[in-house]
Amino acid sequence: MMKSLMAVLVAASLAGCATTIANPVSKKDLAAIEAVYGSVLVAAANYSELPFCPDGMNLSLTRLCAERKVVKELGIQGQRANAAIEEARNFVRRYPRLDASAMLAVASSAVTAFRNTAFINGVK
Repeated sequence: MMKSLMAVLVAASLAGCATTIANPVSKKDLAAIEAVYGSVLVAAANYSELPFCPDGMNLSLTRLCAERKVVKELGIQGQRANAAIEEARNFVRRYPRLDASAMLAVASSAVTAFRNTAFINGVK
C-alpha cells in the first residue's frame, strides 16, 4: 500500500513538471534572425553579380565592381550564417519544449558577422 502511494505521488510530481516547461524562445525570435540574414544575403548576392574589379582597383562611385576577396569572405560568412540558422531551426523543430536560446545566440552571432563583413566592405 505504501509503495503504491509513493509511486502515485512520484508520478504526479513528474507529470506536473512536464506540463510547466515553457520555452523562453519563440519562433518569432528565429524569424527575426532569418529576416536579417535574408536582407544581407540579397545585398551580398547583388554585390557578387558585379564584374570583378581589375587588380589594384577598388569599388568606387564611378567604377562599380566587386573585389574578389570580399566576394570570397561574404561567401564564407554567408555559409556559416546559413548553417547556424539551419541548426537552430532544426533544434526548435525537433525539441519545441527545450530552451533554444543558445542555438539562437550562435545563429545571431553568425548573422551579425555576415552583416558586419558586408557593412565594412560597403555592401548594401
